[in-house]
Amino acid sequence: MKILIAGGSGLIGRNLSKRLCEMGNEVGILTRKKKGTLYGTEYLWGNDFIEPQALENVDAVVHLAGEGIANGRWTKRRKQRIIESRVNTLRLLKDSLKQCSILVGASGTGIYGGERGEELINENSTFGTDFLAECCQLWEKEEISFAEKFQSKLTIIRTGLVLSGDGGALPKMALPVKFFAGANLGTGKQWLSWIHLDDLVDIYIKALTVPSFSGIVNGVSSHAVRHSEFNHTLAKVLHRKILIPNIPSPLVKTALGEMSVMLLGSLKVESTKKFSLQYTSLEEAFGEIYR
Repeated sequence: MKILIAGGSGLIGRNLSKRLCEMGNEVGILTRKKKGTLYGTEYLWGNDFIEPQALENVDAVVHLAGEGIANGRWTKRRKQRIIESRVNTLRLLKDSLKQCSILVGASGTGIYGGERGEELINENSTFGTDFLAECCQLWEKEEISFAEKFQSKLTIIRTGLVLSGDGGALPKMALPVKFFAGANLGTGKQWLSWIHLDDLVDIYIKALTVPSFSGIVNGVSSHAVRHSEFNHTLAKVLHRKILIPNIPSPLVKTALGEMSVMLLGSLKVESTKKFSLQYTSLEEAFGEIYR
């Protein structure tokens, strides 16, 4: 199977392309700069251009492209770039490809809103109304449009916090803990929904290879945790302690503005879809990452 990955140089894309190549698939990576270090064949693309060879005989597309949500404060212009980097890239693929039988599209649990308190969220829950919810809804709308054009099997994976030692948020979260400077944010009681990178890659592979596995999937582990439990478990695995008092919510909001909802918001998410997990507890996941 020829699989074209947009956003293949990112954390999820690198690991997914490696696994797919090991399985014997032909993998194409769309990139703005060829690195020569990725698994699969690298093809150039830009705002209105895709290297023609990338578009030949494509069976499946995995859409992971998008500017990092937490790479800077959410100014009006940056929020627009975050949305366009997800929507416009897939629109370009939709307009350029001649066929595609499978689309696996990324999304985020942020579609449910940043603050749902103690509510247990699943794939049938209502959407939120904040920026992340708006972004994810526009993202998924374009994925649905793509699938409708090509009559593709569509799986949309709404991902929580992805745990990996090779990138993403975890190394930044672990750094202060390593230096005994870790602290709970706000009350520390907010729910955090997470998944180990290996388990998330397994979900993507299932979406590509199992005909009956489709639709909306919450890409999260089976056990959401409170923010304070996350910090204390991370400290335990790193042989550290959380010594600094909680950082009050107003300070976090002042420092990060609207983006603070990513740290202070509470999302307790589960999935109604069936998939296997290698790491069902946070201690198991951290233990593998920091072994």
